[in-house]
Amino acid sequence: MRRLALVLALALGVGAHRVDATWQARSGEAFRARAGALEQAPRKGNVITVDDRHFYFRELQTVGAEALIGPNASRDASVRPLYRDPIPVIADFRDRLAERDIALLVVPVPVRPWIHPDGLFDDGTRLHPQGAAQAWTDFVDAVRAEGIDVIDPLPILQSGANRDPVLWMSRADQHWTNLGMRAVTSAIAKRLRKRGLVSGTPRETTAELKTVTRKAAIGVQDGIDLGTETFEVRRIHDASGDAPPDRDPAAPIVVLGDSNIVWYSDWDAHLLAQLQHELGVSIDSVVVHGGGASRTREELVREDALDPGYLDRKRVVVWVFHGIGVQKHEWQVVPLEMFPPTRLEALAAPPRLATDQALYDGPGSLAGLSARFVPSRERGQPAWMNGVLGLVTFAVADGTAPTHLVFELQSRQKGPLQVELDGEPIATLDLVPGPSRHRVPLGVVPGRHQLGLRWKVPTNEVKLGIRSLHLVQGEPFASLDAETPGLGALPAEGAIALPDGLPEHAALRLHWMAGDKRCAPTVRIALGDRTLYRGAPDPWWHEVSVPLDGAGDGAVLRVMRSCADGSDRPAAVTLDRIEIDAI
Repeated sequence: MRRLALVLALALGVGAHRVDATWQARSGEAFRARAGALEQAPRKGNVITVDDRHFYFRELQTVGAEALIGPNASRDASVRPLYRDPIPVIADFRDRLAERDIALLVVPVPVRPWIHPDGLFDDGTRLHPQGAAQAWTDFVDAVRAEGIDVIDPLPILQSGANRDPVLWMSRADQHWTNLGMRAVTSAIAKRLRKRGLVSGTPRETTAELKTVTRKAAIGVQDGIDLGTETFEVRRIHDASGDAPPDRDPAAPIVVLGDSNIVWYSDWDAHLLAQLQHELGVSIDSVVVHGGGASRTREELVREDALDPGYLDRKRVVVWVFHGIGVQKHEWQVVPLEMFPPTRLEALAAPPRLATDQALYDGPGSLAGLSARFVPSRERGQPAWMNGVLGLVTFAVADGTAPTHLVFELQSRQKGPLQVELDGEPIATLDLVPGPSRHRVPLGVVPGRHQLGLRWKVPTNEVKLGIRSLHLVQGEPFASLDAETPGLGALPAEGAIALPDGLPEHAALRLHWMAGDKRCAPTVRIALGDRTLYRGAPDPWWHEVSVPLDGAGDGAVLRVMRSCADGSDRPAAVTLDRIEIDAI
């Protein structure tokens, strides 16, 4: 009798496993089919709505993929074949860090529909959570198979969403909820303690729960009003009542991440603050919005170049990146050493710090980008200030101190902008709606510094965009502004007379607006028969630097432009500023 019961129990167990496996497979098929169908559904901007839940189009593209790794992996068309496989890149990064005695902990953030797959349906469909997220599970398993320490937040978030989806999967925000992020942060802290990797300057913090309300995040960039969201956050603050600093270059723990690690910073409730509260020590961070796949690692290397010995002080790197990046970003091998610039690169660039910083997808770097900037997804568009204060950190080595801050703004309304250096005001600019360019003198010594842009207009909405931000060495040799023939709206061919007595090595920096939005103008700059520059920028503000070696007294530059599409109509180009710097 007991033998019969045992046989029946085994049979029932095997049968249950088969049913479960079948349900997983069918759930995966149904989930991917639904995601694919929603991709084709009507949408506002990039937003697709299911009942009262809102998803970005790219979220559905990612979760609709049958595979994220292997020969059949789904990849965005913009990703070049050489950079489509994240697994060897993650393993390479682990190995390079290990050579420096630095441990790695990988924390990939799953895309929302995987957390609560039933939320894609409006007819009460129930799916097997693991089956719907099989592509994600295979990706995490492949990372683990390389012997890499990884925390998968998906089981944590799914467990909570099974009980209460609203608290664990946001209705209109592609990032994790504050509750979900806190749960994952606790798992990170637990893992670091288990591995004996917690060290650094002790930091005392306290926590308090707070209910906050904001505009629904999804749709903001597309100008779609999805109402407001009210939710609870855990605010972290120190004895001064402020959030603990996100940066401590001396800290042995550094967190690399995209917007997920600084989300909720408006309420001092982001992951960087939560982790310091959980660990009781200060930490360092490198943040690049939308750049978790490769650009955070590049910025880590730049930090080490700016601050020699920076990596030597690190014991562990916690690498957080969004699951969308697995499919849509390029995965590049990043050495932990910066290669020196070639002479050609030095001549082609204006005499700036190697740490030239820009807050958009263009020349320069995102090093030290504050959470209070929201970069655009479109190249050349401004990074909008999210709040009244934007902060950028930079380091100065001996002999490299910048003398000026040069930046371009896009203002939506009138108001004063205060420029701060290390918390002290150094200039106040009276802005008007539209684009503008500014040059502010600096006085800095070697060490780390912080630039602040304080928008002094009381508002809760984003009103000020940063197009570029550069640290410049040296006074301009000459400013050609009003005396320059052709300055302003150029004819088909504009002549620029260079001043006499140019340095032996100099660079001409031109800043212009190509205002004809019907075509992108081709601009050519020539000195005699020699072409110094040729390019076809987008119709907006641009800056180019060209070497002037060989330009003698009385030299005249010619600036020519025409439509890049081959049409005969002239393309408007308005010169805003011309400067010459000694190299």
